[in-house]
Amino acid sequence: MNKLYVLTLMATLIFPLSASASAPQVTPSGLTPAAMYGDDAAQYTEKGNQYYRDKDYAKAIECYDMAIAKDPTFAPAYNNKGNAESAGGRFDLALESFDKAVKSAPMLPESYYNKGNALFMLGKPDEALSQYDKALSLDPKNADTYARKGDVLASMGRYEDAEAAYGKALSINNGLTFACFNMGAVLNRLGKYQDALGMFEQAIKLDPSYGRSWLMKGVALFELGRYDESSKALDTAIKIKPDEDAYLNKGSALYKLGKYEEAVTAYDKAIELDPKYGSAYYFKAVALAGLGRKDEAKAALIQAKKLDPSLAK
Repeated sequence: MNKLYVLTLMATLIFPLSASASAPQVTPSGLTPAAMYGDDAAQYTEKGNQYYRDKDYAKAIECYDMAIAKDPTFAPAYNNKGNAESAGGRFDLALESFDKAVKSAPMLPESYYNKGNALFMLGKPDEALSQYDKALSLDPKNADTYARKGDVLASMGRYEDAEAAYGKALSINNGLTFACFNMGAVLNRLGKYQDALGMFEQAIKLDPSYGRSWLMKGVALFELGRYDESSKALDTAIKIKPDEDAYLNKGSALYKLGKYEEAVTAYDKAIELDPKYGSAYYFKAVALAGLGRKDEAKAALIQAKKLDPSLAK
């Protein structure tokens, strides 16, 4: 009925202060960048970081390559090049860059963290976890790495382990909005609805504009049997961003409150936003049956099973 967690792919950029100077290199355009940016690897890297922040990843990579040409052992340039490649969806190339960063500076935790992100995006979660553990062995109080480890564990269905990872992240920094949200989603999955509610409320306190936190608060309240409060939380989610999940859960809360007609309207809204949402047709059928509109209920149920055969079970 709703998404359980958000995978937050957060790259760690490295902003070096200085590096040794050497002879200037020539850019592909034929210009000498040293005249524009300075003549050492760190300055090329910082210019690349500026392009990265502007989301001009091709130019960022060009600058990082110039930094590497200046100093082939300069790990921050490899690391940040990998981030730019990741941002462009080239996780295979990013992995190569992170490997070079690790080889050049094996005590740099950011490279292991970013390498873990690339491995996960390449469908290798176990290897990703190994990289996060290496990063944590070098920087054991990095809340972001624990949170990212939790994301990957949750994606693997290892919810108890994910809970522990998020708990560690939040014990270091309780201001991580997505860690609070994802911890709540994992607790919901584990049936710890009261604890989940607390995490969603913390996420909302940190960022009241994030509609998914209100949606999941509504889900937790629903599971606790607090249907009126659930409906109100879902109203807020819909106000922030109307989406099919919010309307679906709103319909379920209204159904539990005995408001079948309003529930049908909510399910229709979900279907309007996603005409292939089998669950919305299914629950609409239930609400229509509650209203005694049997023919409409039958038609909705047939459509639900057509869109999602698992609903036939």
